[in-house]
Amino acid sequence: MICVGLDFPLGTTIEVYIELIENINADYFKLNPAFNPSLIKEVARELVQRNKKWIYDGKLGDVTHTNEAYAKYVYEDLNANGCTLNPYVGFDALKPFFEYQDKMNFILCKTTNKGNQVVQRNVWRKILNFAKES
Repeated sequence: MICVGLDFPLGTTIEVYIELIENINADYFKLNPAFNPSLIKEVARELVQRNKKWIYDGKLGDVTHTNEAYAKYVYEDLNANGCTLNPYVGFDALKPFFEYQDKMNFILCKTTNKGNQVVQRNVWRKILNFAKES
């Protein structure tokens, strides 16, 4: 499976996104809202119009009532096929995303950034086991 990240620098125009979307044959595209947040809806619309599968890479993970709003935004408003999630607040808080059974949820488990061990050393296996059981 091939997934192409659409993590362009701030200020990239919609035309650059469209050119890549049209010219790359990928199974999925990954759209991170931190890059060009003002274009997120427009790029999402372009992906959906072209029947391209895509993942909202926001690593979302907040309290349940906030996650309900995030899940609706990502899956209903933007029509994403998947989303990256952060389980730090707790697994129960992620339930609003799991209610969308036709969507893929990628749970952040372990990262490669410097300093990751401070928090991840003791919990990443628990997260991995939870993800396998869900």
